[in-house]
Amino acid sequence: MTDSPLQRRRLALEVWIVLGLSLGASGVYALVSLIRKATLPGGLKDQTATLNSSQDTRQAFDFVYQVLGIGFALFSSPNVNATMSSVENKFYGIASATLGTMRLTGQMFSMGITMLIFAVILGNHPISAANHHLFLKSTKLIFSILSILCCAGIFASLARGKMHEGNHSL
Repeated sequence: MTDSPLQRRRLALEVWIVLGLSLGASGVYALVSLIRKATLPGGLKDQTATLNSSQDTRQAFDFVYQVLGIGFALFSSPNVNATMSSVENKFYGIASATLGTMRLTGQMFSMGITMLIFAVILGNHPISAANHHLFLKSTKLIFSILSILCCAGIFASLARGKMHEGNHSL
């Protein structure tokens, strides 16, 4: 199937618009971050940049954050590739939008579960040393439920089988 020159130009325009908006948003955040850092006491001369910096001052949490980052990186790319490879070129925009929508829906669903369990178990009690047992109980339940959902997602990904038999790849 051959795309017409008009369709190719339209696709190129869409790609440039999305790229421009994404880079524009990143540029705005970078500018705000630079202004914030420049106005801190000591200015920019006391600022440092690091690669793969610690996510937390406590080593256990830093390790968990690092492992989560690696896990997300290893999981996301193959699934995006499988999804985008399963559609024709003219449906890339729809497939990409669907991926973004599902990712955001999953995040909101997880936050909903988390807040529901906190509300049911903690109720109106503040998180403090006096009732830390309620916080720990709710946290264990949240991790259990979300771990089960993650395992279900793993099996759903495995059940789809090989995606590149006869399909085009990116």
